[in-house]
Amino acid sequence: MLPKIENKADSSLSVPLPDFSVIQNISEKKQSFFEYLLPMVKDENLHILRLRTAIQAMSTSIKKNGAASLNQYDRNWLKALAMKYKVVPTTNPSQTLGRLLERVDTVPASMVLAQAAIESGWGTSRFAKQGNNLFGHWCFKKGCGLVPKFRNENQQHEVAQFETINESIRAYLMNLNSFSAYDEFRKLRAKFSSTSKQDMSSLDLLPGLSPYSEQAERYIEKVRIMIESNNLTQYDLAG
Repeated sequence: MLPKIENKADSSLSVPLPDFSVIQNISEKKQSFFEYLLPMVKDENLHILRLRTAIQAMSTSIKKNGAASLNQYDRNWLKALAMKYKVVPTTNPSQTLGRLLERVDTVPASMVLAQAAIESGWGTSRFAKQGNNLFGHWCFKKGCGLVPKFRNENQQHEVAQFETINESIRAYLMNLNSFSAYDEFRKLRAKFSSTSKQDMSSLDLLPGLSPYSEQAERYIEKVRIMIESNNLTQYDLAG
């Protein structure tokens, strides 16, 4: 059976954001932050992996038995997944599946944790506390989120609000996996085949994060330092 496209995370993982500002010991605060987030990062990546496995199985089926092996349910599922990941479906299912494989893929946990720490100030920012937004995710419809206090007069963006931290992580992963700005990130990730992925380091993917911040190269360096100084790559096998 094909997995559901939308991830319905285990409710036990939807733990409200703790007040990390009360933790005075810096090492303890960091460890608490990472330990809080990691189970949710694992869950979201696991769902993506299930989708990817289904895509690979469908692709194998077509290679063996032709496109006629897909029933209407399969085709509807494929079309819906393509729309979600901003892939224009083609009349050739194999092409659609190939394009999806570049997008429907996991993001190293070390990168997720590092960016969450940077963007949310270790979960203590206004946007984290009031909107469950750990990644500085923007939205552009009036009333969709929280208005930044120092937003320029000519800007109209707001910082998105989420019901849960899980949703914030999900939106971050979808951002990297579907928006055109992160084509380079996805190309770097795609270089590692399923057999060599264990050799992939999140540090190899950092150049693809340049569009994430106006700081560009300086931002990439921030993420690199965060990963290395906190030994976050230890979590990649878990995420």
